[in-house]
This record gives sequence, structure tokens and C-alpha cells, in this order.
Amino acid sequence: MRQPICVHCEGVWTGNPKQPQAQCLRAADQLITSVDTIGDRPSASASARPSDDYLHIDARGLFAVPAFIDAHLHMLMGGDSLTRLDLSRVTSRSEFERAIMDRAAELPQGTWLEAHGWDESTWGGAIPTSDWLRRAGDRPCICWRMDRHAALVNQTVLDRIDNAVDPPGGRFARDQQGRATGIAYEGAAWHLINPLIPAPTRLQKQQALVAAERHLLDLGVASVGSMEYGADAEEIIADAARCSRVRIALTLLDRALPLDFSTGQRLRAMTGPGIIPDPLSVVGYKSFVDGTLGSRTARMLESYSDDACNCGLFLEHALDGTLAQWMQSVLSAGFSPSVHAIGDAALRAALDAA
Repeated sequence: MRQPICVHCEGVWTGNPKQPQAQCLRAADQLITSVDTIGDRPSASASARPSDDYLHIDARGLFAVPAFIDAHLHMLMGGDSLTRLDLSRVTSRSEFERAIMDRAAELPQGTWLEAHGWDESTWGGAIPTSDWLRRAGDRPCICWRMDRHAALVNQTVLDRIDNAVDPPGGRFARDQQGRATGIAYEGAAWHLINPLIPAPTRLQKQQALVAAERHLLDLGVASVGSMEYGADAEEIIADAARCSRVRIALTLLDRALPLDFSTGQRLRAMTGPGIIPDPLSVVGYKSFVDGTLGSRTARMLESYSDDACNCGLFLEHALDGTLAQWMQSVLSAGFSPSVHAIGDAALRAALDAA
């Protein structure tokens, strides 16, 4: 048990309109016990007082506010992305190609070049093609769009997969001759291309988690809802949660029917069902009904105004008509079913299933 603390600040934001600010915050066992003006501020920082059991800390005039909560992220994916080429600030094709060339020069021969973050709206709306990746040479290259629901790959990758026919719940962008241009949407990216990418090692996943935690704390985020696969949650996150400074509420992404809840049940037995003081808890399971607006894969009741033949895509359980069955299975096991649903048709399908 950590020693209780008393922090003396210039001001503490309380959220209480009757007492909007205070100067003293006390906490014990990871819970705030009082926010008030009791006690004189010490002249020295981090000095212990014999008058009580609290460790008194002088915040040296800083103002204290609650940490942020990010209710929806992917810690392992996010931490991994911090080591990949970031294209979020690229504003032209020439900048895009230069960034690819520079990163390719840094990588060993044959290593995949992985990038993320591009957004066609930052350079006028032109959708990139595999030609934009020519500076990667013949090394396999994948660049995820900022929403991770579309990916740009080079010809080296296209040659390794069957792209002649669009898979269920996915599609390839095609030119006027019907040839794949390099953009893969939803299932085409996740189920055909993603399995080709060398999986990160256990050490790399651990390093990604550490990087994600450090990044979150730098931004003032101390509690998250993270969407992760069960194996990673059990083997990587649960082990690290014992000394983590970020509280994690897990939603598991394993969603293939019939559902195996053994991982979620083991994790819940190790941690908790979602009680706030726990450093790690398991909330539920997640399914995807559709994609995103930016990638034009969110399922709409009407066609996109700038893409007359496209209403988006239904995915997974919504596509095969088992969404209600999936929800019932999750609920029956004592977990919460979460669904990704963006388009109006997808929202209707999710509500109908619920």
C-alpha cells in the first residue's frame, strides 16, 4: 500500500460549482479522499510531516486538474505506430514519395515498410495509388489511412495476393480496366494483406505497450478503454498492468462465432469486471458493422454524394446476418457487446439486432 499523500497546489479544479477551486488534495489507496483548503502549504517540496500519516507535496504553484480518460483506443497498435512512418503531416504527393524514399533508405533489405496516418484531404482529395510507393523499390510496402480502414500497398504486395475478386466485406479500388490500383478497403486489407505482414515479437509488443503508456501520460491521459485481441490482452497487457500507471478497461476484439469466452473469463478472474480502482478490467467484446466515412466504407442508406455507386460496406456479423446472435452470446456470458457502427444503415442494423 502506498503512503497517503497530500498535495498543495495553487489551485485544484473540483467540478463543484459551490467550491470550484481548492488548494489541498488528499488521496489514499489510489482514491481521492478530500479536496479542501485544510492545512498550511509547506515551504519545501516532498517533505514529510510527523503530525499525520500523509506525505505532503508542494506542487510549486501548479494548478491541478483531473487526468483525461480516452474511452476508445488500441494501446498495442497505437504504441506500435509510434515507431512507424507517420504520414499525417504530408500535404502533397511529392512529400509522400519523399517520406517513403527516406524511410526505405533506413530499412534493411527485404524488410516491410509500414506507414500510417495519410489523409487525402490534406493534399486536395486525390486517392493515392501504388505508383506513389515506387520509391520503396521492390520491398513490400503498406501505408494505412488515418482511420485504419483502408491501406495503400505497392505492386510487390499486390502480386502476392489474389486481387482479381473483391472478398466479402472488402474491396479493392480499381482503374478503368478493372485492375487493382493499390488501395484495399476493409476485409481486403485486413484479411488478405495484413496476414502477410510479419507479426511483431513478444518483445516488440511489450515495447509498444511501454511506448503507448509513456505517450498517454505525456498527454495527461491516465485511464483508457482499449480494444485488444484476447491473446495480447492476456500475454502482454495483463502482465504489465501490475505496474502500469494507466488504468485500462479492456474490450476484446475476438469475435468469430462460436465465441470462446475463456480468455475474457480468465482475465476477469485475474482483474475485475470494470471497477474503477482496478488497474485492469474487462468490459466486453466488440464487433464491426461497417467501416468509416473517410474511407467511404461506412454503410449508408443512400449512396455517397461524391460516389454514386457506393453505399459503403456491411462487415462481419452484419454481413452474414448473425449480429443479434453474437450480441446474445456476449450478454449471456456476462459481458457487454460493443459494436462499431458509423453509417445510418449500420446504426439501424445495430439497433435492430439489439
